[in-house]
Amino acid sequence: MSTRPTIAVENSTWNNIGDAFYQESLISAFRKAFPAANVVSMDGPSARAFRIGWVGSDPFEARMRTVADHYVFSGPIIGPNFMRLYAPQIEAIVRAGKSYSLISVRSGVNGEALDVVREFLRKHPPRAIYTRDPSSLVRLSGIVDQECSGPCFAFFVSKLNGIPDVSEDRPYLALSVYTSREPCLVSENNSQSIGKLSIDWRDPPKSRRWRVLRHLEWHSSLRMEQSVPFGIVRPVQSHSRLSHVTFARPNSYISYNPLCYLGIIKGCAAVISDRVHAGVSALSFGRAMHVRPLDERYDLFTDIPLQRVGEFQTLDTQFVDDKFEEAITWLQNIEF
Repeated sequence: MSTRPTIAVENSTWNNIGDAFYQESLISAFRKAFPAANVVSMDGPSARAFRIGWVGSDPFEARMRTVADHYVFSGPIIGPNFMRLYAPQIEAIVRAGKSYSLISVRSGVNGEALDVVREFLRKHPPRAIYTRDPSSLVRLSGIVDQECSGPCFAFFVSKLNGIPDVSEDRPYLALSVYTSREPCLVSENNSQSIGKLSIDWRDPPKSRRWRVLRHLEWHSSLRMEQSVPFGIVRPVQSHSRLSHVTFARPNSYISYNPLCYLGIIKGCAAVISDRVHAGVSALSFGRAMHVRPLDERYDLFTDIPLQRVGEFQTLDTQFVDDKFEEAITWLQNIEF
């Protein structure tokens, strides 16, 4: 009688709640793809999750002691810290005769740094590589036979169980902004049509001025007052240790549970954000989204058949359904 295999999926390094969206979806997808397996959560590197810094004591790294037959790593991990944070664990996995996969990953390195990563992966090959954008697959192609680029697994959050329904007295916008003041929102003729809503990003992102002013935003004189026929809920995906930052804006929504965040997004009329995963989750539920593109992470919308509605974008949920089933079938071809 064969023993029940254990699959350990990285599901903890939530620098912001958006990371939980694709990791929760990933562990759920593996449970559907391999119903006979024991699919468990695994910690990611402490240094990635908590920004320990050089003065921190060495923490207990449970990930290095998690017992499994196959290990799954995900997210934007193929970067400048990959060799320091992930390579030692991968070496230990391969040395123990176990296997691993890189699923829903992004590669953000080029040149010599990319050469180092590719050489390491050739010596310690994963069983599969699934990138969440085409440019990452270009960087990592030719290392393993089972490779593909597809939607980030955060597109599949609508498949998760346990997401609550949230209702408000009137349609509301989920407004989630981190790199500047909020944009000015104007609704033509006070319409509740998303297509009639204009979005004016007046401030540049990540400015030095904003890094100072965000500590004063709790003061009413610095708030962007919105006059639109919508309610506004402000999901705070990244928690600051400073309460005057986390709770600076009125109607902020703060939780430790990613499913509760998804309930807020599921119930909204549209998402406006500079966080890509806030927009991805909106599309998964059939909601409109407007995401301010800031960097290469916006590439995960490449090859996604978005439709334009004014300043917003939408996605046919049938695309999500079809790609989810394709992803499950693709996962089932991974040999442990």
